[in-house]
Amino acid sequence: MSLFLMERSVSQPKHHEFLKGPNEKMPLALFLSDRYEGRSHDLLQLGAVYVNQERCLEGHQLVGPDDIVRVHHNPKRYDLGSLKIGELVYYQDENFAVVLKPSGLPVHPTVDNIHENILSFLGASFYLTHRLDVPTSGLMVFAKSKKFQAEFLNLLAERKVKKRYQVLTTSPLRIGDWHHEMEKSKKAPKTIRKIQDSPNPLWQHCHLTVMSSDPLPNGCWSSEIALHTGRTHQIRAQLSYEGFPIVGDLDYGGGNSKVFGLHSCYLSFPCPKTGRVFEFVNRRTW
Repeated sequence: MSLFLMERSVSQPKHHEFLKGPNEKMPLALFLSDRYEGRSHDLLQLGAVYVNQERCLEGHQLVGPDDIVRVHHNPKRYDLGSLKIGELVYYQDENFAVVLKPSGLPVHPTVDNIHENILSFLGASFYLTHRLDVPTSGLMVFAKSKKFQAEFLNLLAERKVKKRYQVLTTSPLRIGDWHHEMEKSKKAPKTIRKIQDSPNPLWQHCHLTVMSSDPLPNGCWSSEIALHTGRTHQIRAQLSYEGFPIVGDLDYGGGNSKVFGLHSCYLSFPCPKTGRVFEFVNRRTW
């Protein structure tokens, strides 16, 4: 059975393609098998196939001429083979777990890979509360119930969760508060500019504090930053804008390195039930 590839614009990403369904209804796995040969099963298992914009994991689902199938034919893979729960979980009680995330792994399912991530590894009894970028390592919180998830999200919204990060740069950072604006966009890298006199709803305020900046024997500098507004890529974008890209951060001009110089080293928040303040520290030796 032939497949009919929909017309694609020049700007469409190369990592996926759209397929028009077959003239007669057939199982999705069979529909994909001609084009992707032995890869169709793996693509389905990874969650790299969508039917009418809905992720589909079942090869027996019927597709026909009115269906549009999106296939991420080159899904990014992540190696979880060496992960161990005992090493991953830094602390846990009946309400939440603090996880020490390794660099190089996504926190949650990605658009082309539903399984190889920290949340899926932990299991269905854990719930996401916040994120770290794939290359960023360090401390983060997972809820053990929907109730605590909602409570922790409220703490974040009220800015009662304190976060600090270690960063590695090739030059010392200016101690003190850094204020910028970030353009609202889903695209990366993010666009940063200086604070403008007139507020603009298309730009978001970014605030961090450089608490220390110390030289290392290898010629780099290790700094500790308190993050006050949690914008996506905020630290990476702000430092790059000021001419201090993080070591290993290719997206923001940091150059190629085996080490990605951003680590979540400190978390503090009050227990929503008792008011007890939890504090977790894990500083990295670069």
